[in-house]
Amino acid sequence: MSVSKAFTFMQRRVALLSLIVMASPSGVRAADRGPLSFELRTGVQHDSNVIVEQTDVNTSRADDAVLLGASAKYRFAKFGKTELSVGYSFDETVHANLTDYDLQIHRASLEGMTRIGKLAIGADARFFHILLGGKPFLNMQTVSPSISGFISKRLLVRGGYTYVRKVFSTAKSLDADTHNTDASASYFFMRRLGYVNLALRYERERTTDPTRAFDGLQVSGNVLIPSDSALKGSKVRLGVGYRDRRYKNITPSIGAARHEQRVSVNASADIPVVKHVILRPEFRMADRASNDPFRNYDNAISSLSVVCIF
Repeated sequence: MSVSKAFTFMQRRVALLSLIVMASPSGVRAADRGPLSFELRTGVQHDSNVIVEQTDVNTSRADDAVLLGASAKYRFAKFGKTELSVGYSFDETVHANLTDYDLQIHRASLEGMTRIGKLAIGADARFFHILLGGKPFLNMQTVSPSISGFISKRLLVRGGYTYVRKVFSTAKSLDADTHNTDASASYFFMRRLGYVNLALRYERERTTDPTRAFDGLQVSGNVLIPSDSALKGSKVRLGVGYRDRRYKNITPSIGAARHEQRVSVNASADIPVVKHVILRPEFRMADRASNDPFRNYDNAISSLSVVCIF
């Protein structure tokens, strides 16, 4: 796709969302929403190095892309302190030049939560169907129980476990079972509208190809800062993460077991434009260090999206 055609394509998508926004009903305020919520998203993105992390593909090429997305969630049951919800989301990245790396993600979910005293016990099951370059790429199923509770007026702690089953359409050697155990603590401020979060996760992935199996550790910190004056309703999110993965067996191409470390940072903001519509600028950067030269890279992604919330 030529640059001029890509730019025209982006213009059309942004214009389409503008028409949707202008045609949407006045709706209700977020606090008054019923059991159904709906969201539309569109935007543009620049990626300094297009990668497919699930298959360790590193193109070493930059590209622009259009972002499209929609999601819906419906709470179909509520009795006492228990709620059950179903959801669906769609996200697509359409590249200007590297069309073989266009990504389309469909996600269906079932979530449940109940309160017992001061504790919230939850569980969700999710199914992902992912296409790469317009072709079936990866199916994932996840199951994730969790327990959380406030140990003071402002401090929330949470523990959880996630099982992930990955089934690739063509790269069958990458089929995997993953077990993640995580714990986090969140400190809330500004009437619980803002928070600081620290999280720790242990990963254990076993793949059909034994050279891809690894144990890993992730540490992350995030802060959400709401506006209290100038831009009422706006939010700023900042985050940093560190990931360490140690592979269990020797990778033939380097004659050693892989060891990788990744440092990532991200920043984004939600800026209200008109009722139900926000502008979302975002920046993400990751630096991946590996003893396998092919998997030693960095990339930076900047994007600007318009989000319409019903």
